[in-house]
Amino acid sequence: MSVSDFVRQQLQQRLEQHRIVVWYDSDRAFADFIQSFQADSCVVVSTVESILNSRRQAEAVYRHMNESDDLAKAGLNLLIYVPRQRGTIEDEKRQDPFEVFAWAGVAFGDKEAEQLESLARQAMPERAIEITRLFAQGSPTLSMLDKLQFHHRSPLLLEALGTDSPSEAIALVLCLDEKSQRIDSVKGCLKEFLHLLATEIGFKPLLKAKSWTEIRKQLGQYLLFNEFALDLPCELPQSFSGLPRAEASHELVIFAVCDRMRDSSDLRSGYVQLAVEVENQLHLGNLTENIAQLGTRDTFPFAEKRYLQQVLEYVQQNNLADAQKILTQRRHSIWNNHLERGNIWMIVERCVTFLATSNAVEELSKKSLQSMSLRQIISAYAPPDRWGWAELDRHQRLFEQSATFYAGDGGEIESLVEFCRRRYLEVALAIQDRFLKCVEKEGWFPEGVLRQTQVFDQYVAPLLEQNNKKVAFFLADSLRFEMGRDLAEALEQLGEVETVLKLLFYRQLHLAVWQH
Repeated sequence: MSVSDFVRQQLQQRLEQHRIVVWYDSDRAFADFIQSFQADSCVVVSTVESILNSRRQAEAVYRHMNESDDLAKAGLNLLIYVPRQRGTIEDEKRQDPFEVFAWAGVAFGDKEAEQLESLARQAMPERAIEITRLFAQGSPTLSMLDKLQFHHRSPLLLEALGTDSPSEAIALVLCLDEKSQRIDSVKGCLKEFLHLLATEIGFKPLLKAKSWTEIRKQLGQYLLFNEFALDLPCELPQSFSGLPRAEASHELVIFAVCDRMRDSSDLRSGYVQLAVEVENQLHLGNLTENIAQLGTRDTFPFAEKRYLQQVLEYVQQNNLADAQKILTQRRHSIWNNHLERGNIWMIVERCVTFLATSNAVEELSKKSLQSMSLRQIISAYAPPDRWGWAELDRHQRLFEQSATFYAGDGGEIESLVEFCRRRYLEVALAIQDRFLKCVEKEGWFPEGVLRQTQVFDQYVAPLLEQNNKKVAFFLADSLRFEMGRDLAEALEQLGEVETVLKLLFYRQLHLAVWQH
């Protein structure tokens, strides 16, 4: 789809949904396009020549919308083209004579995703790399971008693979055998493809490679190794000096190819096999042991254990912020998604979250715990809002729950789990000791807290007195407060009845954790 057709489609969809669209185009990239734009039952108002006249014209159309006795006029839509940037602060918006129309309908062009470069990539995702390069090198026009739809640089490659997009073609031939075999099936395609590879990623096969099969192996190694090398925040060890290196100018395409292989369900298994083979061929696990910090991209499987070790080191240093950064970054890693490794990462993430919670609870309790009354301790544990000391129990439950799903890991994370268990006892016992002292001093039951024996009379009985009112009442034994709260939140999809259930759980389970 051309960029113009895509933009026309986007505008028509917004007009159908909102009826009024104010199109902000600060770069005037669509100044020619708007002159020929047409849509059913749509009045186009351009503010290029006169803001005052166009405002009056827009007001005249707006007055007729939905109110005119003339059905044709009442059913009109309004598109206002404003070749300026939309205001970002309130004063700027108040001075914009068309802001009121944007509020009545919708604005277009004021977001990055609605500007020319992004719209071009959305219209032609197969040309995304080329589009990015064009904008990096200059200011391509809409007309120039539209021509990309019909521009085929590699017709033989297009015939063989159905695409001549560099990133798409490379990803297909490396991950899918049936696609790779088509390179030899079209006469002259291999020569054309090699020229494309040299231009786009700097790849040139070694002289000894005579067949496409040999070239394909070299291409896979070149591509993955260079993604890894370009992503490193430091210099490569000298042991890799003999491997061909890509220039920084090739980084964009190399990263795009690897992302395409990892992110696509049809290519992912082929990528995993290729990455494992290249890692073993180059002995990357051993030769990179002295690299202090790896990059952020997900090229090879050996990096997964390296990152995990780094997380564990951060935990030992009580540097939970940096540990969490790695966990967030690696959450969707292709190498963490294997069942066994995925379980380990889930345990570690829950442990780190627990430790951060334990630090927060300890910090708060140290400030005021020794002066708190029994009622205050209960309120701190189970406050009306979401966060309270009950979070300590919740995250302890979650990491213990995940730990039971994975029995033994050769010691990789056992020390972390044991540390979390000790930490839980340390923080929880300090609160419990103060709680018991308050019970001895003040007695039990504290005032102002709903007793479990009062729940039925206060919440269930009034409902039973209503005609045709059905009530289900669940009495759960040994259900901790934080477990009841999580259960209540899980039932929110049931609708407004959940509001009552949530209150019921909250009131009923207020003291459950302290009674057991």
